[in-house]
Amino acid sequence: MRKILLSLTLIAISQLVFAQATVRWDGGGDGTDWNDPLNWDSDSIPVAGDFVEFASDATVTGSKPPAPRRIDILAGGHTVTFNLDLDIGDGVIEEHALKIQNNSTLNLGTAGANRVFNIQVGGNKEAILQNANPGPTVLNISLDTTLTIVKARYGIWAYNGTNTVNNAGTINISGTLQDGTRIDTGSFTNEASGIVTITDPGDDGVNLSGSGSFTNNGALTISLPEGAGTGKNNILAETGSVFTNNAQISMLEGNDPRRIVVSGGEFLNNKDAIMDLGNGRFRNEVGGTFTNNGLVVSSFLAGGVPAAAVFGTADAGTSTNN
Repeated sequence: MRKILLSLTLIAISQLVFAQATVRWDGGGDGTDWNDPLNWDSDSIPVAGDFVEFASDATVTGSKPPAPRRIDILAGGHTVTFNLDLDIGDGVIEEHALKIQNNSTLNLGTAGANRVFNIQVGGNKEAILQNANPGPTVLNISLDTTLTIVKARYGIWAYNGTNTVNNAGTINISGTLQDGTRIDTGSFTNEASGIVTITDPGDDGVNLSGSGSFTNNGALTISLPEGAGTGKNNILAETGSVFTNNAQISMLEGNDPRRIVVSGGEFLNNKDAIMDLGNGRFRNEVGGTFTNNGLVVSSFLAGGVPAAAVFGTADAGTSTNN
């Protein structure tokens, strides 16, 4: 009986894995409605678990459809706008949920539409992957739009060439296996209306490497898992990267007092900006540059001196407190 049940289970899994179709948008129906079958090359609406592709400009509307397994915005200079509520992935199958390829732009929502996007990825894959080789990619999260990412390896990973992320809405990222957001090349801008909350990342909340940059003009909150120790940082700025804070950053949880680490990169806390480290500190390592023209708050004491939360005696980078 156990062998029979095991065989039936394996058959069911194999059917699940191989049954997915690849369906491409061609806009041959009304040109906008996801739920119009004539807008797809198969003349049928994608079902749950399908691979969905866009290889032309499109503004997509309609009622919330079944969740595709993956959506690809293919290379070729396309601009795609999703003005509908949308779930992607099932949290079980390992697959990049949303992939933006070179010379393409994706807009999530439109201002005033209050669109909601939920992404769940199983295993060691990215929720959103931007690959700008050889041309640029752009991801815009519009005002009044909410993007929620659960699980995945990286919540948002931008690599290879010039990638741009602009957030004017709300982004919630939780439970990633590694970084909440990783920007290897290109820029992430959190606009004045933007809210970014990263909770319980497996490694860093925001990881900047190579030529990556992050500019915070809104609200950024990063909560490490309780008990997170050495090597897990709220923000890590590596050689060649730049983090600029023009508004509010809040750091929570974790046992290791290093909340922000500048490891050869540059960190700017500008005038009127607030950087709340909780009970943590700022570590500026060899080759790093930290310039503070705003307010840094920390309850961490080193040698009884609160300022050491920012300017630790063991730090070897260049720090300027104006």
